[in-house]
Amino acid sequence: MANSDSLQQAATTSIPLERVDRVWAVRFPSLDSPDALTRRRAALLYGGLLVLLAAVLRFAGMVNEPFWHDEVTMLNIGLGGWEEVLRQFEGGRPPVFVVIAAVWTQVFGTGEVVSRIPSLIAGIATVVVFFELGTRLFNQRIGILAALVLTVTEFHIYYAHTYRYYSVYVLMIVLSYLFFYTMLKRGRWWDIALYILFTALAIYTHAHGVFALAAQGVFFLLMLVLRRDYRARAVVTRSLSSFVLLGVLILPAVWLYFLGDVLSTSALFANAGVEVVGDGVGLGWLQEPTVGSIVRALVRFLFFEWYYLNPYGVFIALLFIVIGVVYFIARQGVGRWGRSVTHVGRDAGRDLPDRLPEALLVVTWFLGMLMLPWVLSFITTPMFFDRYVLGASPAYYLLIVVALFALRRVIPMVVVMGAFLVALVPGLIAYYAYPDNERWNDLGAYVSANEQPGDAIVVVTSDVHLRQTYETFDWYYEGAPTCEVYEDKLDDPQVIAGLNSCLIGHERAWVVGLRWLGDYEGLSARGLSSDLHEVFVDESGGAWRLVEAHEGSEFYLLGAYLYERVPVSTGD
Repeated sequence: MANSDSLQQAATTSIPLERVDRVWAVRFPSLDSPDALTRRRAALLYGGLLVLLAAVLRFAGMVNEPFWHDEVTMLNIGLGGWEEVLRQFEGGRPPVFVVIAAVWTQVFGTGEVVSRIPSLIAGIATVVVFFELGTRLFNQRIGILAALVLTVTEFHIYYAHTYRYYSVYVLMIVLSYLFFYTMLKRGRWWDIALYILFTALAIYTHAHGVFALAAQGVFFLLMLVLRRDYRARAVVTRSLSSFVLLGVLILPAVWLYFLGDVLSTSALFANAGVEVVGDGVGLGWLQEPTVGSIVRALVRFLFFEWYYLNPYGVFIALLFIVIGVVYFIARQGVGRWGRSVTHVGRDAGRDLPDRLPEALLVVTWFLGMLMLPWVLSFITTPMFFDRYVLGASPAYYLLIVVALFALRRVIPMVVVMGAFLVALVPGLIAYYAYPDNERWNDLGAYVSANEQPGDAIVVVTSDVHLRQTYETFDWYYEGAPTCEVYEDKLDDPQVIAGLNSCLIGHERAWVVGLRWLGDYEGLSARGLSSDLHEVFVDESGGAWRLVEAHEGSEFYLLGAYLYERVPVSTGD
């Protein structure tokens, strides 16, 4: 009997829960542990898993994607040598990624995977730095969850495997804010030096980097008014000296971005020996933004495109929240949960004074980098575009996660984050299942394999894309295009005459171009010249007949049309 009592006592007191808790604590260290070593282990574990996830998602997305026209532009710059790099500086292109492009392509070549490795590395590094920034500003839990959002959102995945500025630019912005914060808090000389370095690099990576510096300046002015500790002589001295030095360093950027001279399309193509039918000059393709432009950017920061928001995924996510909240209420009781609801405002008001600088830093970051270019688009020239304001997205993620953290006693963070991931999954599946870039590689290979000697290759472009359509097709096409026509200038008699001249001596013509901005049906219906009757469409016995038409999903957003000249009957 005594032995039986002893066994029962051991079963009820000494074994399970405490030992199980210890096992789980070792395997899954808590971010909220009072032990500093455990928190560091948690940071290494969860941060390492995030880095692994970021690497997998970003590398998987770039393996089968051909270059799109902006990437080909950067590749041609890199292949043009240092003389071309200097010319781009003089033309107003931000220099940091141009230098990276030149060095990288000259050393490692121009393959679709290898060329994108700098963006891939920058995208993964951004996850690490952002985790550290969120942890320093608030706590490890907010840092890891905000970094998780940045890791899985398609917008950042896409630009982390794109041979363009944006991944490097976002990394520079996050590093700038990390060292801006540590400079204000600690004031060590290396914090000051690194803040100046990465802020200057951000501005020289993309022109919108100046809005980060402006937002930091606004934040500092607000803190001078709101907090006495920011008026300390040491803080004011190191902050103002940093701003002044940055102002001197970015003076060349003012020249590059606002006073640089951009060559016309005709001059560029004349050097390449290509006939241009209808000249397009300038880069004024941006339109004046609307409130919808802001909404679009905020949606794309999370779901890349509207149509990635699958209704079934959204429904399951909402159901997940409802079930999770109901279970949460059942576990702790309605009364306790109700008190938590009523205390949300009180708790936030109690915690805000302690974290006012951090909260205000994130708010000014978000509003400065999102709203300043939007407002200035109405005052100066349009400059708002979703990928241009990508530097605001980390602040956006922090604001979302901080809000969820404040509501964690009402709606568990794991429930909301789980619902977000559920809503995101259909978009991620679509992102990897379908192409994102036009299939220029397939189009170039098809035309190269099926053309005959003497065929004319006509590249259709517009004032929006200028030389980029030609450059991208030419990158994958084995030969050299014959001529280029601007589809938005078909009413110009000189354009028609130039096209007719281009087609002289050719019995077959391949017409290739982007369909998503092109009205090829309208082009065919109205014809291109009175001499050719129905140009490229033989609806009424005209001079050309359509032999092949490739459009839709075959080359994804591209159109390819083969026409043959019809001999003109002279009669009896």
